[in-house]
Amino acid sequence: MAWQSRAFTRKPSRQHITSPTVKAAGGVYLVRGTTIERLEGPAPKRVLITKWENIDKLTAWRESEAYMRTLPILDKAVKSVRSYAVEGVD
Repeated sequence: MAWQSRAFTRKPSRQHITSPTVKAAGGVYLVRGTTIERLEGPAPKRVLITKWENIDKLTAWRESEAYMRTLPILDKAVKSVRSYAVEGVD
């Protein structure tokens, strides 16, 4: 089981365009929201957590043509991104 967490600051009025690519590649959104309770350190404006069958599936999605096509739009829509992949337990 692999999990990806992304924390970012989004510029206003942009649609989340990677959702269809995540679903098509087998990923599932577990968390996607802006209501964040800061426990330690600075809180991001928005957090996404996706679940993947394994790291290889996550990597395949991130290297896919469908995801790559979204990057120019994301670069304009997002101010900063921190992205992590973590192997987890089911």
